[in-house]
Amino acid sequence: MTAITAPRTLSFSRVAGGLVIVAAATGIAGAIALLVVPPAVPPDIFSYPLEGSAYAVVQASFFVNHVLLGLGLVALLMLPVSRARPGHAGLWIALVGMAVLAVCELWAIGVADAAYPSPETAPLDIGYGVSSIALGVGLVLAGIGVARSREWSGWRRWIVLVAGVMLFVVVLPGLLAGFVGGRIGLALWMVAWGLIGVALVTERPPGRPA
Repeated sequence: MTAITAPRTLSFSRVAGGLVIVAAATGIAGAIALLVVPPAVPPDIFSYPLEGSAYAVVQASFFVNHVLLGLGLVALLMLPVSRARPGHAGLWIALVGMAVLAVCELWAIGVADAAYPSPETAPLDIGYGVSSIALGVGLVLAGIGVARSREWSGWRRWIVLVAGVMLFVVVLPGLLAGFVGGRIGLALWMVAWGLIGVALVTERPPGRPA
């Protein structure tokens, strides 16, 4: 990182971190809202608990959420914290997973009124599953790289790894447990993402310990 590019990278890191915090906060709020909103459709309709137009708005917000979280991954790629193996490889895998997951959120709008489960929603379930696993694997690998780099200290050194592990031990089991478990798992996962955002916002210039 040169003296010219370092300030720009640091500035992008802080902006991206702020956007990740916003995405995490709105993700938590969205999960809570879905738990308390009165159901407008039966549980066997894919858009449950929302009707089609409200579901489209929520899914679009999820798409934006994933784009903002993806900016956090890009920021990590630009920082020295990702240079230890397998940090870079993990972040690229996570970015691909996040991109596919974002596409799935928009795809879901088209099957909002479909019965669930059904042949119409099965391909989307596969898309969600594969992208989530890729994202989790990528975050775990990236987290190992961040920890090995020792560029970050304290909780910051481990938060990316924690986010990756949480996807497998909190989010996916929660989703398999049902609607309520899935929303709770996703809300908890967003807390980890919020802390990643804090780590990026508090990133310091090269040569100063973080």
